[in-house]
Amino acid sequence: NQTLSLNIGAASNALVISSGSTLILGSSTATFTLSFITTTTQKADISGTLQVNTSNAFTTTTITTASGVTVSSTGVIKNNGGAINGSATSLNFALGGTYNHAATAGTVPTATWNSGSNCNITSGSSGTVLGLGQSFSNFTMNTAAAVVITLSTNPTITGTLTMTQGVLALASQTLTLSGTITGSGATFTTTSGSILSIGGTTGGNYGTLYFTGGSQTIGTFTVNRTGASPSVDLGNTLIVQTALNLTSGSVTASTGGLTIGVPATTVTTTRTAGSLTNVPTWGYTTGAYNIIYNGAAAINTGNELPSSATPTNGTLTVSTGGTNVTLMADANIGTLTTSVATTTTFNLNGFTLGLSLATPVSNTGVITANAATSTIKFNGTVAQTFTLGGTYTGSLISNMVVDNSFSTSGLTVSTTNINVGSLTINASRFMTLNGVNINVTKDVDNNGTVTTSIASSAITMNGSLAQTIKSS
Repeated sequence: NQTLSLNIGAASNALVISSGSTLILGSSTATFTLSFITTTTQKADISGTLQVNTSNAFTTTTITTASGVTVSSTGVIKNNGGAINGSATSLNFALGGTYNHAATAGTVPTATWNSGSNCNITSGSSGTVLGLGQSFSNFTMNTAAAVVITLSTNPTITGTLTMTQGVLALASQTLTLSGTITGSGATFTTTSGSILSIGGTTGGNYGTLYFTGGSQTIGTFTVNRTGASPSVDLGNTLIVQTALNLTSGSVTASTGGLTIGVPATTVTTTRTAGSLTNVPTWGYTTGAYNIIYNGAAAINTGNELPSSATPTNGTLTVSTGGTNVTLMADANIGTLTTSVATTTTFNLNGFTLGLSLATPVSNTGVITANAATSTIKFNGTVAQTFTLGGTYTGSLISNMVVDNSFSTSGLTVSTTNINVGSLTINASRFMTLNGVNINVTKDVDNNGTVTTSIASSAITMNGSLAQTIKSS
């Protein structure tokens, strides 16, 4: 076991490996440790190749003044199973500088990874690689076939991610990608604890993500890519279990598809300025699907909102002051919530919104439901109570439909005064007036039962044209 300790005058190169030269630490019969000692301002120039074999070590951490050891544009450090100990100050990969991790498991050294530097994972066997909780520029997965590299920390890759061969397993870590991706030979494996975030500020398409086995489940998937026409593509199926964050940029999933939710688990989509290009598959079944709109600009509902044939049993929330959300198709949700008085608006836009939870509306903002065909439909299977609250544009709900199927309780209306255009109670459905006066400007179509035990309850026909009370 041999040691070479380097110590030279301040800000001088104690080690130079010239371009075209190779220094190998260790052999089949000896181990070697190369390190810097004492002087904290030493430097080194690696423009050739430094290879650190098994049981050998290269240590730079004594240096505390940048730029320390510089791996230049022609330089390569190859970890062939040894230990490379660095720091952000003492080890510096310049533009074009390369680190090759050929070790099984092992640790990627802490370093400064400048723009255009390269970290390549080329392991021959599967293992958990330590030291990846850094910000890398270019990163390449090019292991032996079927090798699985498992994360133990949270990497950020700001340059090009090249997926040549192997499997990158996120485990319960966060992987942040903000450059571009290329290659389809390597794939991602995820779990319900994994977080994958697609970012970047340069716009354009990030590229296509491929998942191991053609389908993977992930805990959280975030798209926050800004600039001109930002987007990311899914090459096969990604199942989002807990949270889908559409902050900025579009997700295209035409080839394999995006599935939102898994059975019996609550999943939330938060849409700020992002979008889904394709209609996803809905996997939440008995679990609730919550949707939050919190963008600063106006939002038209899109593919993130299921069609009326796929009830969400969750809450649709307009949560940020100044956010205006316009419904673009019929939908069935659990509860509609507008949370900021007078500055959050939800516009039914002539469509039908079904509401199924016990508290179907929690309105402290503005609901616009006065277009001729706008309809609020109470269709729960539990007892529901509707309290008006907040502001309704024009003080009017154009069409109110009671289709609650819960026993004889049905829908209880508890607001003092409600103005509706048409009121419909479907067959075998119940509406209880709890001291409320419902002003109807058009017709009443009662095919169910209207009850009250409070004398002040009333249905007032106050239209300006002929009106009809009927049972269709």
